[in-house]
Amino acid sequence: MIPGPGEALVRCHAAAICTAERRVFSGHMKYYPMIGGHEFTGTVERVDGLETDLEPGDRVAIDASTRCGRCYYCVKGRNNQCVKMFEFRRDYDYYQMGGGFGEFVALRPGQMIRLADHVDLEEASVLEPLACCIHSLKRAQIRFGETVLVIGAGTMGGMHVMLAKLAGASVIVSDIDPVRLVQAAQLGADRAVNPETEDLVAVVKDLTAGRGADGVIVAAGSRRAGEQALQCVGRTGRLVFYASLHPPGMLDLDWNRVHYEEIMITGTEGHTDRDFHEAAALLSNGSISVRPLISRVIALEDLPAELGSRPAGETQRVVVRL
Repeated sequence: MIPGPGEALVRCHAAAICTAERRVFSGHMKYYPMIGGHEFTGTVERVDGLETDLEPGDRVAIDASTRCGRCYYCVKGRNNQCVKMFEFRRDYDYYQMGGGFGEFVALRPGQMIRLADHVDLEEASVLEPLACCIHSLKRAQIRFGETVLVIGAGTMGGMHVMLAKLAGASVIVSDIDPVRLVQAAQLGADRAVNPETEDLVAVVKDLTAGRGADGVIVAAGSRRAGEQALQCVGRTGRLVFYASLHPPGMLDLDWNRVHYEEIMITGTEGHTDRDFHEAAALLSNGSISVRPLISRVIALEDLPAELGSRPAGETQRVVVRL
């Protein structure tokens, strides 16, 4: 691979498997042919003639998001909403969604963050989803001492738990999978609820003196999760739809309750470059460890079987070592 103008060459080391790659593999997202792996780390191979402080051999985490830096949203500081965000690179004869599943990738130096020597490259491969959860919690405007409800205790739900605890909140987690609930408790959740065996609304009200949760994160892509979130959010609360819904669907809500109780309902998409830098800092200074959210490390030759085994979602991330 020959880097283009303004690009450095990176040798890929570890790439986490996201739901997006699973959806491409299963045919739900039709981008073919493609080299995926947009959550990844590597080492700098070449920086010929570039104005950068990066040097060959530097260990880096990659922010693979496509941002033009010129559109209305980039200029506004909301570059996670860049109009070019989902225009995957196609100046080769294939789509490139990150490219971390390949041996080498060419990227702008601005997409790389140098990692300290003590940071594990496999663990750092999940910085991108951590950055997305940071962005989500910012949307929820969590304050010290508040109560946060996280609905869905998969990889993303687990990261929300850790970050909410770091922000000084009391955390309730809801999931129908008992294994996920045990993991959520291990990650710091104060109360884990299975809504199939307990009344989630009643539990949340009981733990908040009848008020409801200050912040609700919907990290499960189901209509029922959205309905429960609307019931559990309290007066002046913030409800964030983190997960997407497939196929798309509608929810009913009480207009007057949202009006009179000043409930904020919002979504969250991806992360900004600042979120990514903050995720790297948290991992570097030891404030967060995402190692418990990595279930296995596999070889590249095992990737097709892994992608075919679970078409969408997982309790923990699987990382590919290249």
